[in-house]
Amino acid sequence: ADADGDGYRYDLPLPGVERDQLGLVRSGDELVVTVDVPGVTAHRRAFPLPAALRRCRIASARIADGMLRVGFKPDETLWPERFLTDHSEDTQTGDT
Repeated sequence: ADADGDGYRYDLPLPGVERDQLGLVRSGDELVVTVDVPGVTAHRRAFPLPAALRRCRIASARIADGMLRVGFKPDETLWPERFLTDHSEDTQTGDT
């Protein structure tokens, strides 16, 4: 996972997969990806989320150029208030 603005981005390579073939769901501490290609058996895989992303919610997802990019935003109920304040100030000033 990489820091991305006021959240994080988790990239998964999925070459040859189109948006309409893709299913994505959060299940506890895992990101579950399903690929259903017509005429081929559907594949399902659960990816354990890194510790920081376990305290975030999915904010966006898109697939482009063979890469699934999932955006996460901190869940304010699971992060200490001090971290959220410090993190947003760092993002605004460009510091990391």
